Amino acid sequence: MLTFKFKTLVRALLTALAVTCAGSASAAAPIRWQPAFDPRMHVSPPLGKGPDGFGAQVRVDPAFKIAEAAAVGPVLEAETAGIVRVGEVLVVPGDAESVGMVGTRFGIDPTALRNITRKAIAFAGDHFEIITLWVTFDDRGTDALAYALNVRNEVAGLGRRLRQQDFSAAYGSAGTLRTVVNMKSLGLSSGELRANWGTALETWGQETGHRYMAFLDVRDPRTQRSSDLLLGRDCAHFDWFLDTQASVQDGLAWQDNGDGSFTWTEQNKRYGNLDLYGMGLLAADEVPNFFAITNIPNYTRLPCEQQSPGRIPAQRTVTGTRLDLSIADVVAANGPREPAISTGYLRELQVVVTRPNETVDSTIAQGLARRIDEARKWWEEWALNASRNRLLVCTQSTADCGDARSDVVVVETMPPAIPAQGPVGFRIDVANAGARTATGIKAWVEVTAGGTKFSSGEPRVLADLAAGATRSESFSVALGPLPCGSQAVVVARTQSDVHYHRLTVSRPLGMEVAWREDFEGETGWVVNPEGTDEGIGATWQRGTPELSFVVDRQTQPAGAHGGAGAFVTGLIPPDPGRGGGFVRGGRVTLQSPVIPSTGLRNPQLHYHATVSAMEAASAGTVGTSTRAYLSVLVRAANTAGADAGADNPWREIDRISNQISFIWQERVVALPPDLDLSAGIELRFVAADENVEPPGGIEAAVDDLSLLSNVAACEVADTDNGCGCRMGGRAPGPRTGFSFVALAALALFARRQRRSRAATLSRFR
Repeated sequence: MLTFKFKTLVRALLTALAVTCAGSASAAAPIRWQPAFDPRMHVSPPLGKGPDGFGAQVRVDPAFKIAEAAAVGPVLEAETAGIVRVGEVLVVPGDAESVGMVGTRFGIDPTALRNITRKAIAFAGDHFEIITLWVTFDDRGTDALAYALNVRNEVAGLGRRLRQQDFSAAYGSAGTLRTVVNMKSLGLSSGELRANWGTALETWGQETGHRYMAFLDVRDPRTQRSSDLLLGRDCAHFDWFLDTQASVQDGLAWQDNGDGSFTWTEQNKRYGNLDLYGMGLLAADEVPNFFAITNIPNYTRLPCEQQSPGRIPAQRTVTGTRLDLSIADVVAANGPREPAISTGYLRELQVVVTRPNETVDSTIAQGLARRIDEARKWWEEWALNASRNRLLVCTQSTADCGDARSDVVVVETMPPAIPAQGPVGFRIDVANAGARTATGIKAWVEVTAGGTKFSSGEPRVLADLAAGATRSESFSVALGPLPCGSQAVVVARTQSDVHYHRLTVSRPLGMEVAWREDFEGETGWVVNPEGTDEGIGATWQRGTPELSFVVDRQTQPAGAHGGAGAFVTGLIPPDPGRGGGFVRGGRVTLQSPVIPSTGLRNPQLHYHATVSAMEAASAGTVGTSTRAYLSVLVRAANTAGADAGADNPWREIDRISNQISFIWQERVVALPPDLDLSAGIELRFVAADENVEPPGGIEAAVDDLSLLSNVAACEVADTDNGCGCRMGGRAPGPRTGFSFVALAALALFARRQRRSRAATLSRFR
């Protein structure tokens, strides 16, 4: 029989990951209730109380038992370890390995969840990001009314309390499973009718959202220091006095009355802006400013670790001071979310667990399974509405629902793209990589150039997009008399019935691609060209990067930016205990062959890179470093083919440092105006680690390089075309050193990316 003692260090670590959550009793329904089992059995007040501040007695509608007793039993599939399927719901028999005793009551220890998920995955397949449990008994394993346990997290930037980790193998998954939710007896207490599931669905939404939220710190504008001002109980829910648009993470919607008073209007209803940001469904620059209420009379806010579970403010209106906050304050305290966006599609498996010695075909087990099979559809609808049509949940266990995508995959300027000659055309490609038709699609384009934002107008309604199809759409935007070579930040957006998507790129106006390198084959690039590199641990290699971690941080992507080839400082993940796979204590150099540059007009280098510039931090963690960096250098080629020495030095044109990023960045760099282009140019990428104490390292990769040049139409009198170019010269005005986001101007082809699954951990040694 399972006991509730921590038998191993691993068990202790996994238990620490469990996030106990508030879940209130379902609202009283206009029907008669009776106790489900022993009337003395009830749910203890949870560790964190729900919106009503109370736990709930386990109860069921009497009609539930009557209806299920008369129902015709379902057709059961072949059993696997006693598991049966009812509709799309699995019924898993509880046993001594999964359901133990707490005194004289049954309970599931959070550490025993793995025993249940292993069986469910073996039966239904490893296809599910979330497994949600429902029980036929009063689960006394924890005091929480419901809870979530995060198994795997690959997202960075969501708070120091939500670390990157992967324990999925212990739960029977090869990396697909992210979260296990235990809804405990809420399925029994919520009844047969949709009207009675309001609170249960909100609790379901909270537990699902704990995969990402709420663990964010924030920069306090008053002190410029990181603070837990956003967080309430357990440091895993929002503070009551934060305006969260009534987030299901214990959130309220606050109205500023303009006179020093504030009134809350809703509670625990939906995913708010911060939730959507954490879930990767709202980009950082789309998150509106928000506020917290401080200096509330007769109220002292404690750090989130010390906050006692409590009820929402008894008075709907309070007085206080408005403290305005922004997403910049969130990013400053936690770093950017990486990856910045998610697909917005997840598969979830519903599992009913019986108590030991209860058969899977018992009246309660079968009836509860059929109830959950209906409730899962209400949950899918709730999640879509609560996320503003951005989150699509598939709760089928027998087959994938087939996501309906309408993603922007390409944004290109349409030549000649000279603003002064008229509106600039932009082509976007919208792709449906899913398995069902995308409907209700709208698309629009916004452009920021010369410090001004321009729009293509009202969203355009697009025809339905079949599964596997890609469609091109053209939009015209009048930008005014900007010079050739100006950078235009283009945001192309789509919103369908089930998804929102956007692609942001930076497009140089009036430019064309003069040279391109994709590293798909051998083209003459040289590693350590002078034989003086002294970096240890790794050097530049061409191939497909593999997913890499250093201690607890992902440092390298799983695949090239495009195609299969890239140059990276160590293709394989770091070797545990030896620190291989990244550069330590020195520098390594990658040099190009001579690149043709004769006749280029106002040339710019565009390239893609990932850079993790690291140093050892406290408590066995990894932090960013300014003493590790990727440097990009250029020089004119020597006509004699030899090094020109001091007369032709290497000149740094870009440097990336002080970040840990496994996301491909798009960068554009203007070449020096006095650089001699007559005989070609040479490029160098230098990955350097200058850390001594504490030790550090650099992980870098580069891919998809190109040289851009003004189109010939810019080489006419600027008095006529207004493009700001002179005959035989370059565009006037300041030259930008680099931009964080940029892409080549014409006809970059979409290419498949290979993704490897390998991952490992390493420590600085």
